[in-house]
Amino acid sequence: MKIRRALALAAVYIGAVIGAGFLSGQEIWHFVARHGRAAFWASLLIAVFFIILAPFLYRAGSRAGIENYQDFFYRYLPGPWPYLFDLFYSLFLLGSVAVMMAGAGTLFNELLALPYLLGVSFSIVFLLLTLLLKSEGLLTVNSILIPVLVLITLYLLITFLRKEASFTGLALPGTISPGLLWVKDGLFYGAYNLAMAIAVMTPIIYGEEEGTILAGAIIGGIVITLLLLLIALGLQQAYPLGPEGEIPLLYLAARTGKGLYIGYIIVLYFAMLTTALANYYAFSKRFALFLALPYEITLFAGLFLILPLLPSGFSTLVNKLYPFFGGLALVIIFLYIIIYLEEA
Repeated sequence: MKIRRALALAAVYIGAVIGAGFLSGQEIWHFVARHGRAAFWASLLIAVFFIILAPFLYRAGSRAGIENYQDFFYRYLPGPWPYLFDLFYSLFLLGSVAVMMAGAGTLFNELLALPYLLGVSFSIVFLLLTLLLKSEGLLTVNSILIPVLVLITLYLLITFLRKEASFTGLALPGTISPGLLWVKDGLFYGAYNLAMAIAVMTPIIYGEEEGTILAGAIIGGIVITLLLLLIALGLQQAYPLGPEGEIPLLYLAARTGKGLYIGYIIVLYFAMLTTALANYYAFSKRFALFLALPYEITLFAGLFLILPLLPSGFSTLVNKLYPFFGGLALVIIFLYIIIYLEEA
């Protein structure tokens, strides 16, 4: 096993999951923190996807010689199903890009008092200019940004929670959502993020040693789960009745000092851009191959599918798109598990 390579794989895995929706706090509130005391159990359920299922599916895909998620669908699924699930995955990628662009617009609007559409437009131009240069440097950017991003987020959350607790303990709110809604949210959120991570990781881990794959996946899964738990706890302390803004984690940053607040704004914005870059590149390349069109054409044409979603706003897209995609992703993850178990 190559430790340095395992850590690099872990960084890419973490980056595939903790995009701007995760680090803004909006996703974690909707799927975890709003469930009060049940948030802990929702986190454990999600951890099963990140720490247990992810290493299993990554290793199984590597053993089967799967080079990309399309290869899995067209190799194992009969009839029209490969085309259908290929379309679903492409929609996942496109929906994620829409969420990131909406988040960028919200940052401009809420923090700089600039028009929402100006932030969206600036980010789209950056996206297109960068992706015209193709994939060079995308993984390098993630490898540099993700460790910094994780360290800043951990420092922010630990500082905030220590301040709130005053070293005497933290008060947990009662359950806000009814019944076992946390089970559905935990399943949908875990499945959606794992499905997205598989799309990113499958071509990267192809040909890697099994020990390196497992170590990278387990390390990455543990870091993601730790961040999720801390963000959920921080949001519950800061927003016992629910967040007021579209980017609730920035409130925590503001409480810890101006320097960290400004730093977190910058990190969050570039997290949005890097997530959007990776997902939109994957989408554009996939549809260029599928439609037999030049990459540059699909790069610009895909915007016509994204733009109608953007006026909805960041929190609306997170709360509407993610549960819908989570249900579809749960079916896809189930198929992965069943097929790989039959192949074992």
